[in-house]
Amino acid sequence: MIDRRIKRSKKILKDTFIRLLNEKSFDMITIKELVAEADVNRSTFYDHYENKEHLLIEIMETILEEMERALLLPVKNGETNINFEDKDPSVVTVLKYVDYNKFYLQALINSNLADDFNKRLYDLLIKHSRENIEFHFKNNVQINKHIYSHYAMSSLLGIINAWLKNEITCTLEELSEEIYKINTYTPYKVSTKKTLSTMEEPL
Repeated sequence: MIDRRIKRSKKILKDTFIRLLNEKSFDMITIKELVAEADVNRSTFYDHYENKEHLLIEIMETILEEMERALLLPVKNGETNINFEDKDPSVVTVLKYVDYNKFYLQALINSNLADDFNKRLYDLLIKHSRENIEFHFKNNVQINKHIYSHYAMSSLLGIINAWLKNEITCTLEELSEEIYKINTYTPYKVSTKKTLSTMEEPL
């Protein structure tokens, strides 16, 4: 078990580092500034981290681990009655996590690890989406599950990034409701038969 003092000092360093990352670029932050802002000894920093890159990577790894637990939470709680037109408990749980940890996530997507973080988060969402489809629907869905996973998770990741960058300004509840409405009303759904019929009409 990790000593409480170690956990406390690491949390202080992480919180301070994230605050600084939300104020300036990664390259502009020095260890001297970080320990001064965190009010800890320089030696304390080096007891836990080799450098600030190591600290940022640990923050990213923790976020991804917590995000994965958030995705699995609905299944753990027995919320298995999911279909394409319901509010997906996993998506709602992830949005709650993003909302609660916005300060951390905003710093990450603006850091030099942004591309790596987005790729790994996307891979995590795809993995969960495929497992979710296999578990709940098996062979009962008449769509390409691989394409659906990429379509749905690309959309979700785009929404999360826009939300974190304040390009989408709404509450958690409003965002969850909008995603639900999009899935329910499928605004771009068209009749294939009607489309083909229209294409075959003579000019």
